[in-house]
Amino acid sequence: MKGLAQLVALIVAVVVVPTALLPNPQGYLTYSSAIALVSVGLLIWPVPRLWFGTRPFATALLLFAAMPGLIVSSTELVQEREAYLVALRDEDPMAYLDEIERTDPDRWYRELRELDPDRFDVERQRRAEERRRERQEAAARAAASRAHQCSSAYSSQAYIYSQAFVEQRLRSPTSARFPNIRRDGVSATAIGDCSFHIRAYVDAQNAFGAEIRTPFAVVLRRIPERESWELISIQVGG
Repeated sequence: MKGLAQLVALIVAVVVVPTALLPNPQGYLTYSSAIALVSVGLLIWPVPRLWFGTRPFATALLLFAAMPGLIVSSTELVQEREAYLVALRDEDPMAYLDEIERTDPDRWYRELRELDPDRFDVERQRRAEERRRERQEAAARAAASRAHQCSSAYSSQAYIYSQAFVEQRLRSPTSARFPNIRRDGVSATAIGDCSFHIRAYVDAQNAFGAEIRTPFAVVLRRIPERESWELISIQVGG
């Protein structure tokens, strides 16, 4: 019986009475606020003999009662604000523009075209200049990033990738031994357009199993967008 009574009380408090008060937003808001205050009181000072003493029930009542009231309250505030702005637009367009400039810049810009054309032209040019500057800054950042991606900092990586292309042209790729990039006779140079010129040598077995040293020259291009390398030219031996 106790649980049933609590359920009935909850339905009456947050469904039946609020539904009856819906045509009267002010009364609905007042009722919801009162129920919320009662619920807070029940959370702090439970009253067991009224069957509202359990904190979970009081918490549920608080949530169900307060949320609709907040929604109605926020809706009323929005409507009142809009009515105020409409009246202000008719009475004092410049004050109206100043008001919405702080709170709703997009609306302000749209209204500016009709209410203050000269100021609209100035603002339009300012925004166009700002967009142009943002594009320039983005392009500069992209160029700086690409310049770094194509700088000599990637010379070692270019040398490593060149070895794979050289191995494809050897009789015995598994026997290939490449020198360290710091050894004499080895160079990896950035030559522009994200390309690198590699000069080095490889020690590998020939068709007869004898190890021979073969010079090579490779030109690679780095593709930063795909984090990959493409072969431009290669010369092994000779």
